[in-house]
Amino acid sequence: MSVPTWYVAQTAPRLEDRAERGLKELGLDAYCPRLTKWAIRARKKVAVREPLFPRYLFVKARTDADVYGIKRTDGVLSLLCRDGRPWPISGKTVEDIFARQALGHFDKTQKPRTLFAPGQQVRLLAGPFAGFTGRVLREKPGKRIEILFGILGGERLMRVDPAEVEAS
Repeated sequence: MSVPTWYVAQTAPRLEDRAERGLKELGLDAYCPRLTKWAIRARKKVAVREPLFPRYLFVKARTDADVYGIKRTDGVLSLLCRDGRPWPISGKTVEDIFARQALGHFDKTQKPRTLFAPGQQVRLLAGPFAGFTGRVLREKPGKRIEILFGILGGERLMRVDPAEVEAS
């Protein structure tokens, strides 16, 4: 293996931070997506950050030695495997989660930002209508985008995943 590949590491309970630090000390890219939400502590409402996927984090390995190092890192119990071999996941999946976190989709203490503005021209990237352009009607953060497309002599409403659309 010479191409960097993302894997999912399972950690011991509440040791995501320790595992992430240990992996970064090895020189590996490690990412533990975080959720920010309101909680009551000592009768006060405070914002707390916790793992979006408790006991799991993403780590990028370049070689088989990196995979071995991941398994030996303090706080890491194992890698998710399939048929006894570490199971790689799509880098796009990790990038999408990172982008959504950056846009505030996992921050329940604030209103999340949207990817597209109403009226903005967009182009579909996937599906039977790939390449078609339309305009954004509305976007609900963290959900599908409603787009109006000029098809068959009229405007038709389509609801699509934000990952399947780009600004045109």
